[in-house]
Amino acid sequence: MKSSLYAIGLMLLFVRCSGPGEEKKPAGPSSETISFPFKANYSSEFDPGDQKYAVIVLNGIKNYDRNEFEKSTDAFADSVDFDVPGGPVFHGTREEVVARISNYRKTLLSSESSIEAWIVLKPKDKDETWVHVWGKEVDQMQGGKKDSVYFNESWRFNKEGKSILLRQYQSKNHP
Repeated sequence: MKSSLYAIGLMLLFVRCSGPGEEKKPAGPSSETISFPFKANYSSEFDPGDQKYAVIVLNGIKNYDRNEFEKSTDAFADSVDFDVPGGPVFHGTREEVVARISNYRKTLLSSESSIEAWIVLKPKDKDETWVHVWGKEVDQMQGGKKDSVYFNESWRFNKEGKSILLRQYQSKNHP
């Protein structure tokens, strides 16, 4: 027991004294100052965002499943960055991004998504909103083979409410 308390004390001392991070006073009942081991390059202060952005993203995923992604064109700004797993970041017009996604979807017999969770965040120091979605996608290929992936999508919306970035991450289903 004594050695466990000693180990916990050392860990707390290490965390307390570690590196040149960012110091913050938490918003809440604790008055303790927290020292982070890194400073965020983008932001580390977020508020809950407007849920209307989650509806836009979830409708986009539903439109993809239905092979009707063209219905999501209005979700995007005139210029969009699109980052897919295993591929380069594509920068193009909303029409080009929607066409790329739609054309890929047309190569599949079916696609069915299930959503684990989503969160909408508004950085306190930026005029943007982020929607993060976690889920699973099961695709049936043209030859009949099924494949599934777990995905995480990050959508960034500008102050006009249009997506300027769609970044996708995937992990294969492990047996």
